[in-house]
Amino acid sequence: MTFTTIDDIRRANERLGHHFFESAAMRFFASRVLADVFPAADGSGAYFVTSERGPDMARRYTVRLARSDGSVVTAGEFQAYGSARAAKAAARHLASGSE
Repeated sequence: MTFTTIDDIRRANERLGHHFFESAAMRFFASRVLADVFPAADGSGAYFVTSERGPDMARRYTVRLARSDGSVVTAGEFQAYGSARAAKAAARHLASGSE
């Protein structure tokens, strides 16, 4: 499946019975989902970015992969980026399939 919006990813995740985007889970992790979606060049799904507040209350950013079945996994390290801009650049790069 090709994802072009976060809502596409959210619906696919819900259809699987997964809870990644549920309000309670998002609140618990103080998570936010950025709107940008970067479809993977190889058709494996799409990359997107979330932010979470850590124990030090600083907001950091994580690149996620929404697999074509709607499951969501972390691409790289959790909270690896200090800015949304850096995380989006990483997601864009991963989606391109460039080494």
